Amino acid sequence: MKCLKHQNADAVAVCMGCGMALCPICAGRSSEERFVCSDECAIRVRQSLSSTREGFEKSARSTRVAAWYTLAIGAVLLGLALLMGVAAHDWGSALYFLLMGPIGVVAGIALLMVSKRAPNSTLERDGRGAAARPSP
Repeated sequence: MKCLKHQNADAVAVCMGCGMALCPICAGRSSEERFVCSDECAIRVRQSLSSTREGFEKSARSTRVAAWYTLAIGAVLLGLALLMGVAAHDWGSALYFLLMGPIGVVAGIALLMVSKRAPNSTLERDGRGAAARPSP
């Protein structure tokens, strides 16, 4: 693939903002360490990554809320199993709640673990706070 501006030069990257092939002369880097061809594309990439990060953060918050509700439901079901078995001597219902309660607890723990994962390796930050660099 050849650079769009310099037809003799081989492309070494693609602009993240517009998709144009870039040679070493044209390939600049945005503040997010992405290859861009212009300041306009750098702004476009920054806005796109920012909105993507915000979407992932909102999704993680929603998943954490769902996880806590699921854990609470599992705990309530375990409590009902104890109440039905000991107080009401209804062992059939107690067994049902005893089986369903741990499923809710395990599902809640799994959701908590999922909500703490990094959303995407291309959006992860390195130790200095800079975006992870693409390999050349």
